[in-house]
Amino acid sequence: MVYPTENAVDLYVTDFTENKRLGNREYRTNTPYGLPNESILQITLWDEHAEDGEDLQIGTFVLLQNLHAKINTNGDLVAALHGDRELRRKKINVLDKNDVEIAKLIRRRNAYYEEHQNSLEYHERDSSPELESDTTEQSITNDIKDCPEPVGLFRTRGRVISVIPSNFEDFSRPYCHRCNKIMNFAEYENCTQCFKKLKVFKYDFGLLFEDELGAGTLPVLITNEDANTFLDGLPPVNLYKNPMFLQKLKDRMHKLLGNVLKSQASCGPLIDFCVMSYEVEDECNKFIRIYKMFDTILED
Repeated sequence: MVYPTENAVDLYVTDFTENKRLGNREYRTNTPYGLPNESILQITLWDEHAEDGEDLQIGTFVLLQNLHAKINTNGDLVAALHGDRELRRKKINVLDKNDVEIAKLIRRRNAYYEEHQNSLEYHERDSSPELESDTTEQSITNDIKDCPEPVGLFRTRGRVISVIPSNFEDFSRPYCHRCNKIMNFAEYENCTQCFKKLKVFKYDFGLLFEDELGAGTLPVLITNEDANTFLDGLPPVNLYKNPMFLQKLKDRMHKLLGNVLKSQASCGPLIDFCVMSYEVEDECNKFIRIYKMFDTILED
């Protein structure tokens, strides 16, 4: 996670181990994937490193050199990376996921995911399930919506009955690295918060799924890297200015949507997909539950 502050950037990293000195902090947002506070180290990036830090995405593997660690006034272990005015050596290195140096970290990460998939009721359905009653079939949606845990991982099946936004051109919109925010409208050229020039686009759209019996619905967010996985081979661009990419997106989505955009009575075909359920704090400081698609590819 990356949070910009005045003249610096706060970077939150984990190596999937725990340290009790990291556990007292109250984060401004929920930790990703249900990670405990004891697993997350706050690193403040200064000077030239702050700009490099703004471009880092959640899930990036990095090697940070020459960190200065200390215990702050709250008793938390924190770190900082200061600038090097003379040599300006690069101290933030992005590592490839196949790098041998991070093999142990990846094993710890995978072990953590497996542990949470079990403890947070990871539901996986067979591609040809044998269901004894309507209640059993309907419970898949209910289990997801009623998940009491902070984070839940599920695999389920449904068909699309509605799309937000309704215009394909708005599926991809400008993104500000500094504010970690996707703009509301594709035509924005500057960030509405920091006024920085916007150059990067990201997918951000929602699908309303209906279960097999038509007895329950689930709104699913598709955004960031999960959207890139879902639309594999179609990078996010300004769709208002790229008619070729827009047509490719329409062709890909048509298989999923059918005539949903033309008729409210229509629905798409049944598909299997993975969804993550988690809580976030809204602008009114109230916790709301989000359902986000992950590890799902829409076949070409």
